[in-house]
Amino acid sequence: MGKLPNWLGELKNLRVLDLSSNKFEGPIRASLWTLQHLEFLYLMSNELNGSLLDSIGQLSQLQGLDVSFNHLSGSLPDSIGQLSQLQSLGVSFNHLSGSLLDSIGQLSQLQLLDVSSNHLSGSLSEQHFWKLSKLEYLYMDSNSFHLNVSPNWVPPFQVKYLYMGSCHLGPSFPAWLQSQKNLEDLSFSNDNISSPIPDWFWNISLNLHRLNLSHNQLQGQLPNSLNFSGQLETDFNSNLFEGPIHFSIKWVSFLDLSHNKFSGPILMSRGESMLYLRYLLLSDNQITGPIPSNIGEFLPSLLFLSLSGNRITGVIPSNIGEFLPSLLFLSLSGNRITGTIPDSIGRITDLRVIDFSRNNLTGSIPSTINNCSSLVVLDLGNNNLSGIIPKSLGQLQSL
Repeated sequence: MGKLPNWLGELKNLRVLDLSSNKFEGPIRASLWTLQHLEFLYLMSNELNGSLLDSIGQLSQLQGLDVSFNHLSGSLPDSIGQLSQLQSLGVSFNHLSGSLLDSIGQLSQLQLLDVSSNHLSGSLSEQHFWKLSKLEYLYMDSNSFHLNVSPNWVPPFQVKYLYMGSCHLGPSFPAWLQSQKNLEDLSFSNDNISSPIPDWFWNISLNLHRLNLSHNQLQGQLPNSLNFSGQLETDFNSNLFEGPIHFSIKWVSFLDLSHNKFSGPILMSRGESMLYLRYLLLSDNQITGPIPSNIGEFLPSLLFLSLSGNRITGVIPSNIGEFLPSLLFLSLSGNRITGTIPDSIGRITDLRVIDFSRNNLTGSIPSTINNCSSLVVLDLGNNNLSGIIPKSLGQLQSL
């Protein structure tokens, strides 16, 4: 631990200063803002506190500034808008407060803007993005912004990464998103959006790798086919989606549909093998019917399966251990499942979590569970199980 040395301000010809990932504490020395030849200043991942001084505007040659992951407080100085050469600005994971000044919109060379995970608030207008035609990476999530733009607004940028969670974009799905053709990573989580997803959205999202629309009030049904060009991570958790669970998700690797209103049985038809799906979360919906006996044929790579909190009936497929051998997490709790726990459960040797609680299971606990040597959680509570608890459970050292 130590403070930034005073003599840094004497290096008048310094162009690059990188002191990131150390343990410097205290305020940023005011003398740093006098280094007029400085082009790149990286101080992220330290213990720095205090505020960014308005004299930062003197660094007329600055192209890159990153002070993320510190303890900086106060507001962003208005003079940042004078840094006409700035290409990247990172102030994330600090304690900055106040509003985002619209002078940010004057940074015509800016390619990356990251103000995420602070205490910033206030209205974001079209002025905040006025000249940001080169912007490709925009991170504004985990603040308390409110986007206030005209219904016909067309942003000047084409972003690849767009994180605007908690920016209050609703109630309608943002129409301006239709202009974005290069999206790879999109997060509109917790944005007070309470409309259906428009049809045009599925046409612009083909190149996405991550899509997070969780914790809104999105309505309606998802399309029958979620076809993307790469392996997509998709989070629709905590919305108001409804309809059956029956659509093609060939290229999706992570799918969270939990805490919605999906209903009806889980339908899997021939020719719909989901080779890349590793995480499937369907908990807390209104799903009925049995667990498909052929579920493993269509989900051969599955690692995480949660069907808890539904209205599923029938039995646990007897071949579940044969067709889902790679599972790490299996939760079927809070349903209406009957029958016994199949012996084949012991073939899923890498399982960490088994949760079959709050069902109507009968019979005994199979001794084959002993083969699940990595098991950390075993919850069979609130069923109708009987018989002797296998001594072999005592050999599960991680339980």
